[in-house]
Amino acid sequence: MSWTLAEKEAMARASSSSTLKWAFELRHSTFPSHVRLANHDKDIDLLLEASAPANPNTTQTFIGTALRFKEPDISLQPDPTVSVELDGVSGALQPYLRAAITSGERILLTLRGFMYDVKAESVVQNLRLYNLEYRNHEIDMVTISIKFGYTNPANQAFPRVKYSALSNPGLA
Repeated sequence: MSWTLAEKEAMARASSSSTLKWAFELRHSTFPSHVRLANHDKDIDLLLEASAPANPNTTQTFIGTALRFKEPDISLQPDPTVSVELDGVSGALQPYLRAAITSGERILLTLRGFMYDVKAESVVQNLRLYNLEYRNHEIDMVTISIKFGYTNPANQAFPRVKYSALSNPGLA
């Protein structure tokens, strides 16, 4: 993954108490509210960007939880994906995912990378923003692994209308 010059400078200036954190926001119409999680040992309040798909320019609480995540690789593949592994929440998220998947609507994820000062307990700088959609998941006793990917540009047209066999039967 390559970093922009501004991101490299921000990391070089960061204090020893600053660390890269990730905030995950899952959205679906069947969820009672947006599921907001962060890879931290306690909850984090984040000011959402003006272009946020939900609650722009508001401060939202992201629940601190154990999770693993690797940024999308830069590759020549037409459809890169990312995997998020959440520990200790499989029982809490499983009913949400089951209802969302059976609805047929897309589950959307906004992924925010930011520098966080653990001593001051504050956000130093927002770095990355990805908008992805659900692909599949695996659940075991304590971990849920969810795979997300970019919306496939091959079935999108301006202004981002999704074509499917249901909306356009002539395509099938």
